[in-house]
Amino acid sequence: MAKPAGQWPTMSRFLPDEGGARRLLSRAAQLLRVLVADDNPDICEMCATLLRLWGHEVLLASNGNQALDIARRERPDVAILDIGMPRLTGYEVAQAIRRDIGSGMVLVAVTGWGQEEAKARTAEAGFDDHLTKPVEPAALEALLAAVAANAHAPLRATSA
Repeated sequence: MAKPAGQWPTMSRFLPDEGGARRLLSRAAQLLRVLVADDNPDICEMCATLLRLWGHEVLLASNGNQALDIARRERPDVAILDIGMPRLTGYEVAQAIRRDIGSGMVLVAVTGWGQEEAKARTAEAGFDDHLTKPVEPAALEALLAAVAANAHAPLRATSA
């Protein structure tokens, strides 16, 4: 059954249509190493459980300092960062990752703010994508499938 238009609004940047989403999901059996950083332990564990069910390796952090340390040491494929973490915010972690590690890691902002200004701020900080809480599991799964299939088109302009 086809999904109504607009059901996955964040997906339009990197999935051409519903058929394309299915093809990417079926091709993307590649395991990803995913860092999940959120100061809410319930959100962290719920996200980690989903990611493990989908076959991904999960690294967890409960604050910005831990997230940055893990990102530097483990070099995950994807970092899902809450914006409002203690010690270092998600913005600060993203900026440090881009400065210290570069653009090889896909950075996903997770925040309760979905306005265009918030999305522009996450892109400016170096994030590749912006998901608004509560995050739809299907949107996260499709985003990770696109990353695994090397078909993810980031929000921000990449420099050559």
